[in-house]
Amino acid sequence: MLPFKHSKSPITRLGYSPDGKTLAAACEDDEDFTFCDTDTMSVNMWNPSLEGGILSFSFSPDGKIFAASALFGSVAAYSWPDLNL
Repeated sequence: MLPFKHSKSPITRLGYSPDGKTLAAACEDDEDFTFCDTDTMSVNMWNPSLEGGILSFSFSPDGKIFAASALFGSVAAYSWPDLNL
């Protein structure tokens, strides 16, 4: 069982990094991501400063980019795994 402690809202988005070492989670009415290292089970929270809750996110196939979109239209791409978690 993964040790997610997210928000009071249910997690509505889940996705693995291409190498399977990270599981990302988000919910629509929260602006934070939860990342779980699947080897160590350590959990980190990260807020990308997108306006509104998280609508969707994805890792690029090569695992170098993490992209996210928010309910109010913001879209951003970030260098992965270089995020400052």
